[in-house]
Amino acid sequence: MFTNGRILVATDFSDCASHAYPYAYAFAKAYNGEVHFAHVIDASVFAIGGTNGLWTTAEAIDEIRAGMTQYARNELANLIEHAKNNGVTAETHLEEGDPGHVIGDLVKQLDAGLVVISTHGRSGLEHIVFGSTSDHIVRHAPAPVLCVRPDEHDLVSQDRLDLEVKKVLFPTDFSPQAQEMLPYAVSLCKNFGAELHLLYVNELAVLLPEYLPEVAMSTTIDVAGESEKNLKRVAEEIKEVTVVPHVRTGPAYREIINAEQEVEADLIVMPTHGRTGIAHVLFGSIAERVVRMAKCPVLAVKKGAEV
Repeated sequence: MFTNGRILVATDFSDCASHAYPYAYAFAKAYNGEVHFAHVIDASVFAIGGTNGLWTTAEAIDEIRAGMTQYARNELANLIEHAKNNGVTAETHLEEGDPGHVIGDLVKQLDAGLVVISTHGRSGLEHIVFGSTSDHIVRHAPAPVLCVRPDEHDLVSQDRLDLEVKKVLFPTDFSPQAQEMLPYAVSLCKNFGAELHLLYVNELAVLLPEYLPEVAMSTTIDVAGESEKNLKRVAEEIKEVTVVPHVRTGPAYREIINAEQEVEADLIVMPTHGRTGIAHVLFGSIAERVVRMAKCPVLAVKKGAEV
């Protein structure tokens, strides 16, 4: 599915952010692409007396902006050299504004085929001051977003920058949105000769009695049985790769994480915003929780997202 070779890497130059670089290089090599490093200077930092409490003069703010800009330019130049040393063509983008929105705009401008971010790039006071943009990017970027963490299971060979993908986990709720995203997982499995593990989590058995007890008492549908039939049907329609279906019961985010660890998945391909209406209210945001908790990289996919 990654027919566009432009890969956008959002970076804050932290040690954590640098963990995303090998992934971007590996995907660029695998798909004959180019890497675009993007750094956004958070405009809210310069709000005099604003929410960040920077009570200072306009002249001092100008000096801070100039210092941050020069630092960013130097770091981006280093990244160009770093990419070149790893055999990858790269470009850089330095912007100012709201990081989440600016990254989304850059994805559109570049027509990028993939965004790579390292989650939890900032912590402590930095996290409080600058905030986290990863959730916004996962939720709204109009391209697949690969989320990686320094303490997770790597799917990149650090010495050769090869992608090593043997098992891909794809959670589905059978919604049209999830079915639209399934080809991304199938494509990856086909390219890397990986197994596709299809997962459906039955949350109704756990959550419906709590939120809507009267409906639960009157419901006679065998949810588990129906989901197994649906999952088997979806699996049989996929001819290109080996498919292993799984049905679990419990909160979706928890069971996705449990399944990931049990099957020893190398990658989770996560459809975002698959649920709508009452289902969205009941089950909440699943993708963001999976991104934070997974022990392997997560590829969040949302077609046609609006920023």
